[in-house]
This record gives sequence, structure tokens and C-alpha cells, in this order.
Amino acid sequence: MATDVSTSGNSNAAAEAAARRAAEAAEAARRAAIEAAQRAEQARQQAEQAAKAQEQAAKAAEGAAKDVGQARKDLVHGQQQLENAPPAQREAAKKNVEKLRGEVDSTREKLKTANRSLLDADTKLQKAQENVARESKNAEEAMLKANGAAKKDTLNYAVNALNPFKSADPFSKEQLAKAGPSATEIKDAFDGANGAERDTLSKKLGVEASNDPKEIQANLDANRDFAQLKQDPAKAKTLEQLNIRDGKDLRGFGKKLAGQAAGTAQGKDALNLKGVQDKEALASIVQTSANTLEGTAKDTLKNELFAQQVASGQDPQKAANLKGTDLAVAAHNNELKDVVNKPVKDWTEADANQYTKALADQVEKYKNDPEAVESLMTMSGEQLHRSAQLVGQGTEHKGSKEEMAGLTANLSRIGNAAPPRAAAQLAMGIANEIPEDSEQNYVDDGFSKFVDEGGSSQFRDTIAAALKQGGKEDAAEELIEKGGGSGLDDLAGNVWDGIKDAGEFLADKAGDAAKGAYNFVSDQVVGKLGDSIRNAAANALNIDDQIHKLKSPGDSFTVKAGVEGTLFGADLGAGVEMKVSKTDTGYSMELQGNGTAGVASKLKLPGLTDAELSATGTASATVKFEFKNAQEVEKASETVAGVAIGAAATAGPLAPVGAAMLASAGNELGFIGDHYKSTTLKLEGKGEISGEAGGSLGLPGAKLAGSVSNATAIEIPKSGPPNLILTQKVGVEGKLDVADGVGLPSGGTLSPGKLDGKAEISMETKVPIDLSPSKLISDPVGALKQAGKTAVDKSTTKLSANVELAAGAEIEGGPVKLNGRQGLQVQLSAEAKTKDIAGSLGKAITGDLGGALRTLDQGTKVSAKVSAYTDDKVGFEEEGVSVGVASIDVTAEAKTRSSEVLTDFKGTPSELLSRFGSVVNGVGFTQTA
Repeated sequence: MATDVSTSGNSNAAAEAAARRAAEAAEAARRAAIEAAQRAEQARQQAEQAAKAQEQAAKAAEGAAKDVGQARKDLVHGQQQLENAPPAQREAAKKNVEKLRGEVDSTREKLKTANRSLLDADTKLQKAQENVARESKNAEEAMLKANGAAKKDTLNYAVNALNPFKSADPFSKEQLAKAGPSATEIKDAFDGANGAERDTLSKKLGVEASNDPKEIQANLDANRDFAQLKQDPAKAKTLEQLNIRDGKDLRGFGKKLAGQAAGTAQGKDALNLKGVQDKEALASIVQTSANTLEGTAKDTLKNELFAQQVASGQDPQKAANLKGTDLAVAAHNNELKDVVNKPVKDWTEADANQYTKALADQVEKYKNDPEAVESLMTMSGEQLHRSAQLVGQGTEHKGSKEEMAGLTANLSRIGNAAPPRAAAQLAMGIANEIPEDSEQNYVDDGFSKFVDEGGSSQFRDTIAAALKQGGKEDAAEELIEKGGGSGLDDLAGNVWDGIKDAGEFLADKAGDAAKGAYNFVSDQVVGKLGDSIRNAAANALNIDDQIHKLKSPGDSFTVKAGVEGTLFGADLGAGVEMKVSKTDTGYSMELQGNGTAGVASKLKLPGLTDAELSATGTASATVKFEFKNAQEVEKASETVAGVAIGAAATAGPLAPVGAAMLASAGNELGFIGDHYKSTTLKLEGKGEISGEAGGSLGLPGAKLAGSVSNATAIEIPKSGPPNLILTQKVGVEGKLDVADGVGLPSGGTLSPGKLDGKAEISMETKVPIDLSPSKLISDPVGALKQAGKTAVDKSTTKLSANVELAAGAEIEGGPVKLNGRQGLQVQLSAEAKTKDIAGSLGKAITGDLGGALRTLDQGTKVSAKVSAYTDDKVGFEEEGVSVGVASIDVTAEAKTRSSEVLTDFKGTPSELLSRFGSVVNGVGFTQTA
């Protein structure tokens, strides 16, 4: 394929010009910042000079005041002399008093002059101090601007970022702090300023006027933290989402979050973090907001685990008080799941060393919470099993001495910090991998090195005890004879007690110590661990945020979780689809999957049992639930997500945990069952069955091939008999033929031509049949014939038309302009007894919707709606969402439709035609194969 050289050259030239402009802008910003910093320094020097002048003026005024005082004392003394003077000396005394009065007047004038000079010096100093505050703030802002401009000069920024001796930003955090105003400088500026000046300064400096240096410093730090966060585009976007516009807002955010963590902030004082998509940016903002807090509040928000949990959607108070299984799941997901990114079965000693070091850090950190430690070890069961295998292999051949020393040290740290029974379990697992007749090579050296360097020998001794109990006494002796080992007979009693307890624990739980060695929690804790993991899985899928986006009836989102396994005990093959929709009365949730066995029985739903369904040939099952509010549907959706993921963990070392994720959802599943509306089962061979069943009902078009889409389903409602559902559709998708001048009821006119979209007429007939669902499924046509005319008389048909104009359709006038993602939807529907609208159905199924509406009985009520809609693909398309358990990844695709109703109508067919006739007659519902 030939390349257009001129086009390519122009493109390169444009790119080079843009790069040059970015470099020039970055350099100009850098120079401007340097000049601003110089002005700030000059202002500081001038302030120093003004301070010295003020100090001298103050001293001069103080001296003048003393002179006035002395002159007054001298005058008083002279007057006393005059009063007491003999006649011969009175004239001289009188002259002296006059002289002293003159000196008082003279010193007073000097004092006035000194005070005026002091006032002038005070004013100059105040202006100089205000100037320092302004110029230093200007310098700080200019430096930040220069740092931002440097990032746009991508080539130079990238080169500098690779230099370990040079910051990629032209101005470091230290330089910013040095150039910017200090708390003392701002206090000095505020001290002498009047009200108007204080307000002006406050706006300029971005801090509230205060004479408290500590408060000023806190505001300064918050402003600088805010500026630093805003330098990152992702964090800047998240700050905007959180409505944090400055340091004051950042402090307020931190205070509110601290209040929620402490359980003291509720209602309007609580933050709503739903809808914040960038969890990493949110976690960083949470931690940064802690900088100006104090004590426990600061420690809580600064904690990385707290910040990550809050960002993932957990309640702040719960995140601040994590313990037990919740703490373990949080620590595992945030600190361990990405330590080694390769399949565990392929791990080398180096990989195991790296992982166990991270695990040892967590076990030691939370050693005072036994349940958390045992849960952490259980979730790391596969990794610990592989580490034990590597230890066993290390006794047979020369591996890496350094890596084995690290691995054995890490295992020792884990065993020494773990509860005695869990430590003994791990020791038994390792002992199971060590052969009796080996020299142990670097393994015993590694454990001994840990002891020699000051580590406790407790775990090594426990492995030795496990070896002896397993009949490997020589291996046990070999393990402890180095590094000051005291021999098997001298092992402490608590070591043997731990081995005994672990053996009894495993025997009760699994019957096979080797098989259950890496499940460290009791059956009771397994259930709690299942709850914690399911909740983490649901948080990872961010379901509450998706539900939060559903604003209007008809808005919906769909999630497809790509997990192998079962949902509620039903074999759903490769995926589970969950659709949540906003309705007029609340929300609905639909679960759809291939296969049906167990769906109804697991949820204790009416209608079908496992046995009845296991032999049927249904293609898929859809279970529908209805909820009153967002909180209810969030709870149900998160339970479904967690259970679906847990189903994938029901094999391998973590089978008990995976099973717990299913079993522990009992209460939540019961809650979901209480909101059950119906189960719809689509039948195999649906087209053929529809034709026969529809023919028996006398439905027009039921036997048409090619031009009509047919489907048969069984609906099992919460109460009453099941329904046989026959669905027929006719329509076109792709390019719609739009006639001239199609006016829209909501206003505006569609431009004629072929427009992207779809037009569809559908008929859904429900036939209530008083038979068991299993009999109805096995022979729907026979059941229909057996029901006879009664079923026909009772059946109802819903006639619907749907027109969707995709983005790009032109509408002249009217209230809506379709943008790149927005479309327009027109929906019409009528529902009545099938026998009452049979004549209309014949016209509808040929695509003649207008004719169908004209023949409808005027007593039939019809409805219509015009909406502007937007479809968004959101969430996790082609991305893995890891919940940190047995390396489970759940890929999900979520699509959200939001809409705005422009016109809503209910009335008679003739009234509908008068308003919607242009659309009905102007859009071609062409039959398609």
C-alpha cells in the first residue's frame, strides 16, 4: 500500500511544531517561576530592611518617651525648689523652672516626631510583610505552573524522569516550600491588616485570616497537598468529582471522613463516595487528606489499607475497625494478590521467597488477631503448598542457597507468629514434602541460619516434631542437629501439643491431614470467610455505582460474569448474565443462564424441583425479582456477584472457602427469594414448538417461516398456574426507511432517508395452563390441546412496537439534539384478550402497524412513550477483576442505558394514531428473514 509522503510529512511537521511549542512554553514557565522566586526573595529582603527600620524607629520612640519622662521629673523637682527657695534665690529658681518647661516641650515634640516615624515604619513593615505573602504565593504558583508545563513537554520530561539525580519537575517540593509563604509570614501579614485588606489577602493566599500560626500552617499544608494532587490528571478529575476545589475543601473532606470512621458523622455530615470510578486516585486523596488531622483520626486516614477499602466502597467505620476475616480479605487483596504474577504451579524458589516474605509481614503485623492470621494463611493455601513442595525439592538437589535461606526464614517467621495450631498445620504440610532419607542440603542450613541470626527455633522444632510423628525420625534429627539443636527428646511440650491439636483439627475436618493441611480455619470461620470474600467480590464489580446511575424508569445495566461453575446450584456453563432495571415502582433484577437445575430449589422458589428440571430440554432460565429501592437491589445484586464468583473457587486447595462463599450466602439468598416474581424457561426447538402451539391458538403468522421470529417459553409466577408464552416478532434492524416529513410527538421532524436503528413489532401471548410446570415443559403443544378452548379464551396478547433511532439521526426542531452517543426511542403497546384483538394481530404481523391500530376495538387501552436514550459500556470489559482467592479472575461487561422521557401517552387507538400516526405510517416495519 502506497504512503502519502506529503500527508505524512505534514503530520510529522505538525507534531514537531507542537513539541517545539510545548518545550518553549515549559521553558518560559520555568523562567517566569525563577523571576517570581527572585521577586519573592527581594520582597523578603525588603521586609527585613523594613523590620530593621521599624526596630530602630521603635527604639528611637522609646528613647524619646524616656526623655519626656525625665524632663517631667526634672520640672517637678524644679517646681519644688522654687516653692522652698529663700527670697534671695527665688528669681534663679523661677528661671530654672521656665527652662525645664522648655525642655519638656522640646522632648514632647521629639516624641511626636519619633512616634510619627514609628507609625510610618510600622506601615512600611506591614506593606512589606503583605508583599512578602503575595510575592511568595506568586512564586509558589509560578513554580507549580512550570511543573505542569514541563509535563506537557513530554520528551524532555521523560528524559529527566530517567535521571536518578534530577527531578523530572523543574521545581522540587522543597523548593516550592522554600519559595512559598510560611505560616509566620502569613501571620505577620494578617496581624496589621485591616478588615478589607485581610479579606483580600485571604482570597489571594487561599487561607482563612487567622493569627494562629498552627492553623495557618495547617491551611498552607492542605493547599500544597491539594496543588500536588491536582498535578496528576486522574487525581484532578477525582477531586472535581468529589467537589474538592482547594485545600480548605480537602481538609473538610478529611474531617468528614474521619468522623464517619469514628462513627460520629451521619446524614449531611457523611460523604457520598458512590460514583467515583478511579479507586486508586480516591485512595490517594483519602491518605493525603489525613495530613492536617491529628491523633487517631490522622493515623486512621493515613493507613493504606483503610484508604483502599474506603475507595473500594466499604463503609468507613467498618474499614477503620477491620478484624478477623474482613481484615484478612482486605490485607490479602491489597498486599498479597499481585506480589507474584505467574501461575503458582510454575513458581520457583525465588517466587516463593518473594511471596512468603510479603505474607510473613502481614502475619506478623496482625498476629494479635488469630482469626485474621488463620484466614490469611488459608487464602494463601495454594502458595504455601507450593512453597512446601519447593522446600521438599530443595532437600533432593542443589538449588539456590540464598533463595532457600530466604524461603525458610519467611516460613519460620510465619510459623512463629501464627497461632500454635495453625503453625503446627503448616509444619505438618512441610514435613509431608520432606523425604526421610535426604541430606536436606540447603533446607536445614536455611532454618538453622534463621535461628543462628536470632530467630526463634519454635517453628523449625515444630517441623521436626511433625517429621517424627510421620515416621521420619532421621529427617527430624537432620533438621535440628544444626544451629544449636537440642535433639528430638528435648523439644518443648507446647510443640508436641500443637502437633496433637492440629492432627485432631484436620482429622475432624477432612479425615486426611495431608489433604486439609492448607485450610487453617474452622468450619465456623469458613462461613465468615466466605461472607468476607463475597463482599469483596461484589465491591470489585462496583455494582452499587452502576445502580446509582439508573435515574429513570427503563434505565438498566447488564453484567456478564465470565466464570465457570454454578449459580445457586444451577449449571450455568460459561457465564451468568444479570440485568438490573429501574422501574416505575422500584427496581427489577433478572438472572439469566444456560441450564436450569437447582435455580428454583436453591432459592426455595415455587414451581420446579431439581429432579423435574434435570431431564428437561430448556435452553435457558431467567429468574426475575422486584425490589422497592436501590438498597434492596444493591444487596441482591452484590450477593449474586459474590456467589457467582465463589462458584469458581469450589475446586482445588480452597474448595472449602469456595463452598463457603455459596453456603454462607444463605440469609442473603433467602432475602432474594422473598422478592421473587417469576421464572421464565425458554424451550429447545422453540421455533417448531411455537408454530404448532400458535396454530392451535389460531394465532396469525404462527406458522410463517423465515419472516417471523418465534419463541416458546414457560413462565412460572410466584402464585397461580404457569403460563405458556408464545413470542412472535417482525421488523428490521440496521437501516430504517423513513418517509418524508415524519413528525415526532415530542416535537421536531425526522429527516427522510435510511437511518441507523431498528423497528420491531412483537406479539407476546400468555396462555395460563393449569398443569405442573414439568408436564407443561415436556409436551407444551399437547398441554395446549388438552387445555382446549378454555386456554384460548383466557390467553392475553401484548402487541408492542419499538422504534430506535441510533446516534446520527437528524431531527429538525424539537427538544432533543442527538449527539454522538444519544438515540431516540418510540414505544407503543396494547394488551387485551387474544380473542378480542385477533383481527388486529393479522395486520400487525405483516408489518402493517397502522392497519392493526385502526382495527383495534376502541375499548382497548394503548400506551406510548418517546424517550431520548444514551447507551454506555461501563465497568470491566475485557478486564480481570480479581478477588484474590485462588487467582480467580472475573471478566465482566456492563452496559448502562439511561433515558429521558420526552412524551408519555395513554388512551384509545384512535387518539394514539392522531398523535403517533406520522411515526406509525412513516417508518417501514419490513419483514426480514
